[in-house]
Amino acid sequence: MLNLKNEDPRGFTLVELVVVFAILGILAATAVPMVNNFLESSKGQA
Repeated sequence: MLNLKNEDPRGFTLVELVVVFAILGILAATAVPMVNNFLESSKGQA
């Protein structure tokens, strides 16, 4: 009988990838404005 179940433990599932990209998106959404504010304030001091 043909067994279609893939039991190879290597790699990531789609759910794991979605969770990682969601976390990266949240971090980027909070970090980019902070970096932008830092750059703007440093331009004013120079």
